[in-house]
Amino acid sequence: GDDDVAIPPGTERALSAWRDGMDGEEANELEEDVLVAAAWLPERIMSLLEGIAAESDPSHPDSRPPARLMGDLLAWITTLDALDAAGSVDMRNRSSISGYIKKTGAL
Repeated sequence: GDDDVAIPPGTERALSAWRDGMDGEEANELEEDVLVAAAWLPERIMSLLEGIAAESDPSHPDSRPPARLMGDLLAWITTLDALDAAGSVDMRNRSSISGYIKKTGAL
């Protein structure tokens, strides 16, 4: 079950920042989403998703080097594959992972 899923340290830090100002139920729901995401997404992908929003400069959307954009694209493909696989096991997985992705600000 979820018991053996470890949330990567970087994600753990992001999660405690996101939980700030949330009520208990909201925070629990978010933690559940993150656990589901951690069960399906490789740690490297999670840290990349969490970094996209932090690194992107809204005033210069073209400022990312092409090699980096290619890496982001491959990460998205991997993420969508995982989303599909997780969703076919249980539709709730899909909404949890989507919720996590929205929270990262990567989309």
